[in-house]
Amino acid sequence: MSETRNDILEAALELYNRHGIEQVSTRDIARKIGISSGNLTYHFPTRNAIFYALMGRLLEDIDRALSLPVNPEHRDPLSLCYHQCLIIINKQLDYEFIFNRRYAELITALPEMQKLLQEVLDKRFDQWKMLNEQLVKSGLASEELKKETHAHSQILNIIGLYWHQEVAIYYPQMNREQKTEHAVALIFQSYKPYLTKKGLSILKPFIKKLGHYKAPLIILLFWAAGSLWL
Repeated sequence: MSETRNDILEAALELYNRHGIEQVSTRDIARKIGISSGNLTYHFPTRNAIFYALMGRLLEDIDRALSLPVNPEHRDPLSLCYHQCLIIINKQLDYEFIFNRRYAELITALPEMQKLLQEVLDKRFDQWKMLNEQLVKSGLASEELKKETHAHSQILNIIGLYWHQEVAIYYPQMNREQKTEHAVALIFQSYKPYLTKKGLSILKPFIKKLGHYKAPLIILLFWAAGSLWL
């Protein structure tokens, strides 16, 4: 990748995360790195092309991180799963603009993006199936997990895509570390019904208990105002 192309993507990522993709023009990106709009469009003809490139880079970053050597403490399947979840969640937070607000609208507007994500999802389902088989084989999960692996994988996919919106609505004050802990807890709640006592004992130190929803003050004020009319 050329230096200019990389600079464009870095600037776009920073601006998109700060302001949202809808509020940032290609002119804004060009201005940030001190190049002309024509130079930018030579590398990326449209804003969609930048978005597609950033999504591709996110997926590559995740795959690269998941392929790194495993530390000894992560060698059992459940610990490895926890470690990989941390990687994926933190990579998602690096590209937070993708998952906030209008995620489905952004993706469905680009048929090639939908196709790419479907291919990635098929690969993830195969990876989750292999992981579930390892959990059962290691005595960390019951046979039910293997039987219901496809349905469970669908749940994991939904959590992975939309936990960001849940946090934005109900926990707007969370910092990055708290968001990560919350997302991990959501993911592993879906595993709990399938885990054996051995599996639960390994899982327990990893995840923090999910707290009650705390509605933002503005929502509480609207609720209080509305209750006056009841």
